[in-house]
Amino acid sequence: MVGVVAMLFFPYSAAGQNISPLEGGRFATDEEVLVLPLEKGQQVQIISAEHLAGQLRIVVQDKKEATFRYRRVLKTSSRTQAIDYARAIAITMENTTGGMRLWLQAPNPAPWSGDKNSGRVEGELILPRDCLLKIDAIYFDLDITGPLGGVDCPSSLGAFKLEEIRGKISVATSNQSITGRRLEGDITLSTTYAGIDLAEIKATTNPVVIRNEYGNIAIEGFSGALDIRNDFGKIRLEEIILESDRSRIRGSYSSIRLSIRSMEKAEISIRNNNEDIEIIVPERASAAYSLKVEGDGEINASGLDIVPNYVDYNRLDFNTGTGESKVRVTVSGNGDIFVKGNQAGTP
Repeated sequence: MVGVVAMLFFPYSAAGQNISPLEGGRFATDEEVLVLPLEKGQQVQIISAEHLAGQLRIVVQDKKEATFRYRRVLKTSSRTQAIDYARAIAITMENTTGGMRLWLQAPNPAPWSGDKNSGRVEGELILPRDCLLKIDAIYFDLDITGPLGGVDCPSSLGAFKLEEIRGKISVATSNQSITGRRLEGDITLSTTYAGIDLAEIKATTNPVVIRNEYGNIAIEGFSGALDIRNDFGKIRLEEIILESDRSRIRGSYSSIRLSIRSMEKAEISIRNNNEDIEIIVPERASAAYSLKVEGDGEINASGLDIVPNYVDYNRLDFNTGTGESKVRVTVSGNGDIFVKGNQAGTP
């Protein structure tokens, strides 16, 4: 009876199509296409069943419609069972007030279980410019390329690749990587046990918030304010332009390297536990530095024309220029502080 009910609610919309064998004991249906009218800048919801996984690529076109091209990929040793799995996966698109919704549906419980068998969806969603994405698809990897007006995914176990998105960007995943390029706006990113790798990032109203544990954080090119926390992973920040008084970096057993390209009337606080902090700053930057270590930690300042304000065995305060920006650095436990002047930087 349960099986009959599941079939009634999850019909095989690809009935009559071929199912072809793939490597690794998998099968795939023919590609299918769904098309729906959609204006630029509208909201797009992507909702997946809890027991369905897959990969989605999202790109932009200059048309007033959404197009979804996809196939079902079934892992099983039996062609007959692959057909049953395919019939259990239903894909639909529908208009909503202010946008559209993409449904990726499967019964609960799904007919596949364990590590040996699975049902997946692999597809490409083509959208108009500047749409806002709201994603509830916990086991899907997302490759998203704009220009888009925002991405909201509060909970995931999939990997994310984000490019050319401007607006509110909020992504929280676990055990999977996040990569991003040309992102601008109100940005919050978090993961665990994997890397966060970003380039060409710009904060607007609020600091960019980045959280990680047991994975590295790397940024190449940034402007605005930063709010970073990482435990048991490296923090590497290059070509950083500080434009606010609200930046902070926190680490625990996380070596920190920060290369500042420019700062003007900016303020940053850096704290680390049981690891070194290295800061490269513009030689001609006007800033007030307050550096403090614990235990046997050492403080090293080089390549700067400094005016000392306070000198002790575990603390060094000094100015460069008139001290317009503020740089506070603290290492607790074991660790050293290195501050180096860079002639290539700008004030």
